[in-house]
Amino acid sequence: MTCIKMPVLSGEKADAAFAGLLGQTKAGHPVKWIIPRGNHVLSQRFEVGENVTLKFEKGAVLVLEPEAELLLNCGIEAGADPIFAGSLQGVKGHISSAGYPQWFGLHTDLDEKAQTAAMQQALDLLETVLLPNYETPYRLADLRINRPLTWRGVGADRVKIHVHDMPDPAVTLRSSDVVLESLEFIYAEDEESDAVTFLVDTSAQSLHHIRLHNIHVKNPPCGIADARSGVHTVSDVSLTDVYFSEARHTGVRFHDFTERIQLKDVCVSCFGHPVASVGYVFENVKDMFLENVDVLGGFLKQGLTGGYGMVFRHCENVRCYRLMVDFVNDVQLLVQHCHNFHFSNFVVSLLKREGFLFEDFTDSVLEVLKSNGHNGYYEDPDPAVSVVMRRCSGLVLRDLIIQCNMGSALLLEDCRHNRFENLMISENRGEALTETADCADNCFEGLVCHRNRLGGVSLQGQNTRVHGAVLNDDSEYEMLESPFAMAGQKGEAEV
Repeated sequence: MTCIKMPVLSGEKADAAFAGLLGQTKAGHPVKWIIPRGNHVLSQRFEVGENVTLKFEKGAVLVLEPEAELLLNCGIEAGADPIFAGSLQGVKGHISSAGYPQWFGLHTDLDEKAQTAAMQQALDLLETVLLPNYETPYRLADLRINRPLTWRGVGADRVKIHVHDMPDPAVTLRSSDVVLESLEFIYAEDEESDAVTFLVDTSAQSLHHIRLHNIHVKNPPCGIADARSGVHTVSDVSLTDVYFSEARHTGVRFHDFTERIQLKDVCVSCFGHPVASVGYVFENVKDMFLENVDVLGGFLKQGLTGGYGMVFRHCENVRCYRLMVDFVNDVQLLVQHCHNFHFSNFVVSLLKREGFLFEDFTDSVLEVLKSNGHNGYYEDPDPAVSVVMRRCSGLVLRDLIIQCNMGSALLLEDCRHNRFENLMISENRGEALTETADCADNCFEGLVCHRNRLGGVSLQGQNTRVHGAVLNDDSEYEMLESPFAMAGQKGEAEV
């Protein structure tokens, strides 16, 4: 590569020197222009091609006058210092190398408006944006990503950004091929809004290949959501090591997300806002994988409502491994109009309402599910049933444990062709298991009911089969006259 150093012309504008660099550069031949220390004033229009790399020495700055324009389609080598000044709107193009928003004047001593302007210019021009970690957090608002890029925090810890000026989104994504890494967004605790931290804007086009890694958002109104266009979609999305802490509304809300969606090591907590907070809402997703995904709700308070843990509606081809929902004030897991799921190791704990509520849920395998109540943490005059299934068919529930709930354990309504393997129901204050008369062809293999206060099992469906049931009465509890009542017209039982 040829290196050419720009001459310093004392007392003159740098237009002639910059033009000289262009004159010495052959099209298509790689060359490095070295910009020496000092302020170099440009007043004309210059275009720098992709075969050029601009190397700025320490203290070198290109100062643009209002009439100047610098169209860059090249790489730049420089430290995290200002290298452009003056009329910065004249700097345009696409910088192919990694760079810093400090090149455009970003500094934590500036006000929010000036910091946002510098950061936005970096997002508009750089292919990879490197944001250094300073002791003082940045102050940014309403940033827009309009082109493919990587935005990465640089340092030992996540880079802190104070977010204000709601209700605008903190970051609006309007492009495919976007990666955000090692960033922490912090909202003021006393601000109330329905704004979104990361808005994936599907209002105008479909988007794909979006990555969020090592991201923390503190006190967000909503963590990540799409525009709910219903027309355009989002695909190939990955959230890994993402934490939405003290969320005030919904942590994750996917409506237009469709295929190849992955969440791994993701947590939504709502300790400070237990009423309105919802952990996750997934609608219309066709292909999704979840692993180590949690909801940590607010502490239970009698009389509070709202605050679902995890909601799936009209989803299919979903795999979930090791999920946990704790301390939410409404349904822990709600699944409606979904099919072809595979759950493995899903725990809901400290229930206020239903632990698992399945409606119109079909053709899925659910393994190692546990619904743990609070066992009298507070008195509820109208306790909910821990696990409710309505109009479900073709489900296999394997190793299901329901224990220590204030209400009844398991209710099946209009459910058909479902199979339960190794079902343990213990120490609940209501009935253990109720199957209504509109059910049919359900099978229970290995059923244990132990110390449930209001008694045993009522199976009223058609062709219900039970193989290997153990009903254990405890004199401490008042049981029904018959711990096992089977009222189906046909069926079989081995107790």
